[in-house]
Amino acid sequence: MSFLKKQKTRKALSTLESRMGAELPTELVTLMEASDALQVGPCRFSDPEVVGSLSARLPSWPPELIPFAAASAEWFCLMRVDGQPPSSWPVMLAIANPPAVVPVASNFRGFLFFIGLHYTDSAYLGKDGELAKRLMADLGVSQTILETPVPPTKMPEENLKYDKAALVPQCILALRQTRAQDGPALAARSLLTLAKGTPWWGAPHHLLARLYTQMGNVVNTCGCYWNAIERANVYSGFSSRPQLADVGIARTAEMQAVAFLREHEAHVPEQLKTLPRWHWLVKAVDVQDIGARVDLARRYVSIEQWERALWAFMDALAVAERDADAAGLVLQEMSMIYDTLGRPYEASVCRSSVVA
Repeated sequence: MSFLKKQKTRKALSTLESRMGAELPTELVTLMEASDALQVGPCRFSDPEVVGSLSARLPSWPPELIPFAAASAEWFCLMRVDGQPPSSWPVMLAIANPPAVVPVASNFRGFLFFIGLHYTDSAYLGKDGELAKRLMADLGVSQTILETPVPPTKMPEENLKYDKAALVPQCILALRQTRAQDGPALAARSLLTLAKGTPWWGAPHHLLARLYTQMGNVVNTCGCYWNAIERANVYSGFSSRPQLADVGIARTAEMQAVAFLREHEAHVPEQLKTLPRWHWLVKAVDVQDIGARVDLARRYVSIEQWERALWAFMDALAVAERDADAAGLVLQEMSMIYDTLGRPYEASVCRSSVVA
């Protein structure tokens, strides 16, 4: 890359960094400065101006997402985490339709190993294969990793060798415990640990509900389904790319949870029935209706449950994607919550996502 192009790249990325009040991960900047639209397998790093302007973002995605590379119709994104250094921001696979976000690495360095493990040999690495290998080797990903195919059954273990906090492989290995004696109970303990460590992610709760259903424990199943639908549906764990990040959760997971809770109302703990989510569950004719979801979010706002309000508004966004007016109103209300929480970057992303 020429000196002028490097300057242009640095300027585009600096604009975003100034807006965020934080620097992007060093490894990402290094890759973008070293090559125009570097391609590693089906993963093509974006033009710096696309990254800096957030122009690849969809309004229905959480405002924390920063798309930096395309993977066919999906995008790899950094997930900005308020209060954490950029070197610790996780990398997500963001899906457009229906909106879904799946964690593929616990940080950008872990993501480099993720693509190195998934996209092996020069032929599959694509036109930039040799350059990609050289650049990634400079960043600590050896050519051996890039050139050694990993059987799909061994991929979770290999991922965790290089990224111990990666969520999807931890889920997969937890589920494999069901094959052992007392397997469901062992798997449940592992998933409970994951759920406590990732309060925004619904996947462990959906998987726990499935396990408790198999064990015949209706009360625990109700509790886990409740926890699952309290999170934004975009974080349910659904993926359309099973070869990259799939834990076996269907796009209909939310409706399965709603149906189970309605059917087993007598087993839902009484304290849960005093919360806004229960009113939505039993009163809404169609829980996927935009109005019902917005009403739920506003109920959470009224009791200052800000995170749950944001998750409910995200659910409203997911079904308002084709209704620009409704989506605009939801984004405006989300921006006000982020302002209340002292998170001006996310507030500004919501406001800039409103279609005039």
